[in-house]
Amino acid sequence: MRTIYENQSDRDNEQAVADLISREKNLMLVKLHMKDRLDYVAFRGDDVRCFIEVRCRNVASTKYSDIMCNWHKTIFARQVMQTFNVPCYFFVQWTDRLGYIKFDEECHLNMGGRIDRGDQQDIELCTYFETSRFKTMGEQNG
Repeated sequence: MRTIYENQSDRDNEQAVADLISREKNLMLVKLHMKDRLDYVAFRGDDVRCFIEVRCRNVASTKYSDIMCNWHKTIFARQVMQTFNVPCYFFVQWTDRLGYIKFDEECHLNMGGRIDRGDQQDIELCTYFETSRFKTMGEQNG
Protein backbone atom coordinates (compact mmCIF):
# COMPACT_ATOMS: atom_id res chain seq x y z
CA MET A 1 0.00 0.00 0.00
CA ARG A 2 1.19 3.53 -0.82
CA THR A 3 2.50 5.62 2.08
CA ILE A 4 0.53 8.81 2.76
CA TYR A 5 2.87 11.60 3.82
CA GLU A 6 0.20 14.21 4.53
CA ASN A 7 0.00 14.98 8.25
CA GLN A 8 -2.39 16.97 10.45
CA SER A 9 -0.37 20.16 10.03
CA ASP A 10 -0.67 19.81 6.24
CA ARG A 11 -4.43 19.31 6.55
CA ASP A 12 -4.74 22.33 8.87
CA ASN A 13 -2.80 24.54 6.43
CA GLU A 14 -4.96 23.37 3.54
CA GLN A 15 -8.11 24.02 5.55
CA ALA A 16 -6.93 27.55 6.42
CA VAL A 17 -6.52 28.26 2.69
CA ALA A 18 -9.95 26.77 1.96
CA ASP A 19 -11.50 28.94 4.69
CA LEU A 20 -9.89 32.05 3.20
CA ILE A 21 -11.16 31.20 -0.31
CA SER A 22 -14.60 30.55 1.13
CA ARG A 23 -14.71 33.95 2.89
CA GLU A 24 -13.18 35.96 0.04
CA LYS A 25 -15.29 34.41 -2.73
CA ASN A 26 -18.50 33.88 -0.75
CA LEU A 27 -18.47 30.14 -1.40
CA MET A 28 -19.15 27.06 0.70
CA LEU A 29 -16.27 24.62 0.19
CA VAL A 30 -16.90 20.95 0.81
CA LYS A 31 -13.88 18.67 1.28
CA LEU A 32 -13.87 15.80 -1.20
CA HIS A 33 -12.66 12.26 -0.61
CA MET A 34 -9.11 11.46 -1.74
CA LYS A 35 -10.46 9.21 -4.50
CA ASP A 36 -12.18 12.26 -6.04
CA ARG A 37 -8.73 13.59 -7.09
CA LEU A 38 -9.46 17.27 -6.30
CA ASP A 39 -9.62 18.71 -2.79
CA TYR A 40 -12.87 20.71 -2.72
CA VAL A 41 -16.12 21.39 -4.51
CA ALA A 42 -17.38 24.96 -4.06
CA PHE A 43 -21.06 25.87 -3.83
CA ARG A 44 -22.96 29.12 -3.82
CA GLY A 45 -26.42 28.16 -2.64
CA ASP A 46 -27.28 24.87 -4.34
CA ASP A 47 -25.11 25.55 -7.39
CA VAL A 48 -21.71 23.97 -7.93
CA ARG A 49 -19.49 26.91 -8.85
CA CYS A 50 -16.08 25.27 -9.19
CA PHE A 51 -13.67 22.58 -8.02
CA ILE A 52 -10.45 23.44 -6.20
CA GLU A 53 -7.09 21.80 -5.61
CA VAL A 54 -5.03 23.36 -2.80
CA ARG A 55 -1.27 23.18 -2.33
CA CYS A 56 0.71 24.81 0.48
CA ARG A 57 4.40 25.55 -0.11
CA ASN A 58 7.05 26.69 2.36
CA VAL A 59 8.82 28.85 -0.23
CA ALA A 60 8.17 32.16 -1.97
CA SER A 61 6.36 32.11 -5.31
CA THR A 62 9.53 33.44 -6.95
CA LYS A 63 11.78 30.57 -5.80
CA TYR A 64 10.86 28.29 -8.73
CA SER A 65 9.63 29.22 -12.20
CA ASP A 66 6.90 26.60 -12.11
CA ILE A 67 4.92 24.34 -9.82
CA MET A 68 4.10 20.73 -10.46
CA CYS A 69 0.85 18.88 -10.10
CA ASN A 70 0.14 15.18 -10.55
CA TRP A 71 -0.84 14.73 -14.18
CA HIS A 72 -3.87 12.60 -13.22
CA LYS A 73 -5.29 15.57 -11.29
CA THR A 74 -4.79 17.85 -14.28
CA ILE A 75 -6.42 15.40 -16.69
CA PHE A 76 -9.32 14.85 -14.30
CA ALA A 77 -9.83 18.59 -13.76
CA ARG A 78 -9.85 19.22 -17.52
CA GLN A 79 -12.36 16.41 -18.05
CA VAL A 80 -14.63 17.89 -15.36
CA MET A 81 -14.39 21.31 -17.02
CA GLN A 82 -15.33 19.90 -20.43
CA THR A 83 -18.02 17.51 -19.24
CA PHE A 84 -19.84 19.74 -16.75
CA ASN A 85 -18.77 23.23 -17.87
CA VAL A 86 -17.58 23.95 -14.32
CA PRO A 87 -14.18 25.59 -13.76
CA CYS A 88 -11.44 23.86 -11.79
CA TYR A 89 -8.74 25.89 -10.05
CA PHE A 90 -5.30 25.11 -8.69
CA PHE A 91 -4.66 27.31 -5.62
CA VAL A 92 -1.15 27.54 -4.19
CA GLN A 93 -0.33 29.19 -0.88
CA TRP A 94 3.28 30.32 -1.02
CA THR A 95 4.98 32.21 1.81
CA ASP A 96 4.46 35.51 -0.03
CA ARG A 97 1.04 35.14 -1.69
CA LEU A 98 -1.97 32.98 -2.44
CA GLY A 99 -2.12 32.34 -6.17
CA TYR A 100 -4.47 30.45 -8.43
CA ILE A 101 -4.76 29.30 -12.01
CA LYS A 102 -7.42 27.45 -13.99
CA PHE A 103 -6.46 23.90 -14.80
CA ASP A 104 -7.04 24.50 -18.51
CA GLU A 105 -4.12 26.97 -18.68
CA GLU A 106 -1.02 26.00 -20.62
CA CYS A 107 1.28 23.55 -18.89
CA HIS A 108 3.94 21.02 -19.84
CA LEU A 109 4.65 17.41 -18.90
CA ASN A 110 7.80 16.05 -17.30
CA MET A 111 8.88 13.64 -14.61
CA GLY A 112 9.11 15.16 -11.16
CA GLY A 113 8.58 14.71 -7.46
CA ARG A 114 10.41 14.56 -4.17
CA ILE A 115 13.68 12.74 -3.73
CA ASP A 116 14.31 13.64 -0.08
CA ARG A 117 12.14 10.80 1.30
CA GLY A 118 13.85 8.01 -0.63
CA ASP A 119 10.50 6.80 -1.98
CA GLN A 120 10.72 5.84 -5.66
CA GLN A 121 6.95 6.24 -5.96
CA ASP A 122 7.37 9.97 -5.24
CA ILE A 123 8.80 10.39 -8.76
CA GLU A 124 5.98 10.49 -11.29
CA LEU A 125 4.71 12.18 -14.41
CA CYS A 126 3.65 15.74 -13.54
CA THR A 127 2.18 18.78 -15.19
CA TYR A 128 4.11 22.02 -14.66
CA PHE A 129 2.36 25.39 -14.49
CA GLU A 130 4.41 28.61 -14.70
CA THR A 131 4.15 30.49 -11.41
CA SER A 132 4.20 33.82 -13.28
CA ARG A 133 0.82 32.91 -14.81
CA PHE A 134 -0.88 32.53 -11.41
CA LYS A 135 -3.25 35.31 -10.40
CA THR A 136 -2.90 36.58 -6.85
CA MET A 137 -6.01 36.33 -4.73
CA GLY A 138 -7.04 39.71 -3.43
CA GLU A 139 -5.69 41.68 -6.39
CA GLN A 140 -8.10 43.26 -8.84
CA ASN A 141 -9.67 40.48 -10.94
CA GLY A 142 -8.13 38.04 -8.45
